[in-house]
Amino acid sequence: MLELNAVNLIHVFAGSAFFLMMWAVLGRVLMKPFFDTVYEREAKTAGADESTQEKREEGRRLDDQLRHQIQDARLEGLRIRDSRVQQAKNEAQSLREAAMNRAAQENARTKDELAQVRAKTVSELELEVEKLATLLVSQVLEKPAGRVLH
Repeated sequence: MLELNAVNLIHVFAGSAFFLMMWAVLGRVLMKPFFDTVYEREAKTAGADESTQEKREEGRRLDDQLRHQIQDARLEGLRIRDSRVQQAKNEAQSLREAAMNRAAQENARTKDELAQVRAKTVSELELEVEKLATLLVSQVLEKPAGRVLH
């Protein structure tokens, strides 16, 4: 078994002291670049995490802004469409009214022409009736007395 005597204790303390000295020297000389790299990465990662969070928030804000702009653009499109539909309805109504006016004018003109044709026909018929009546009277007057009319 191991006895703890003064020599062994000195060796333990000396070994521990030597270990701690080597740890400090090697840690500062050999391990310093490694630890610096680790700390630097940690700092970058922490900064990247904050930057990532800021970028996410900015992305959400831009998404909301874009959503609102799209909604506004859709509403403006609907307003424009409704305006054009109303304009087309008004134009169709005015074209319909113009066509109705032209049809009414054509109807009145046609009625006038028919009235003129009727009046002309009636006057021509009256003349023809007068001629026939004159012819009939002249034939009756010129007819011999013995002949019977049927």
